Amino acid sequence: MYKSYVIKYFNSAAALARTLNINRASISTWNEIIPEKRALQIERITAGALTYDPALYIKSPFTQNKSSKTEYCNKETNIGLAKCENF
Repeated sequence: MYKSYVIKYFNSAAALARTLNINRASISTWNEIIPEKRALQIERITAGALTYDPALYIKSPFTQNKSSKTEYCNKETNIGLAKCENF
């Protein structure tokens, strides 16, 4: 489940945090693919309007390394941009 879709559904990170009874700062620490347990919780809360996709949470060495590198390369930083060009 993607964080951007969830926040859009709830209209704000603050509203999402209230719904989940967590601190808004916790949401800001999530990657774009939200924690699996939260995805399951949100699917229940929204009665299926937002759905948990188990394929997003399959762990393999290839997907873990690639998504970590993708997240790093998508961040706006001056460090590491050259490393991202050829991946």
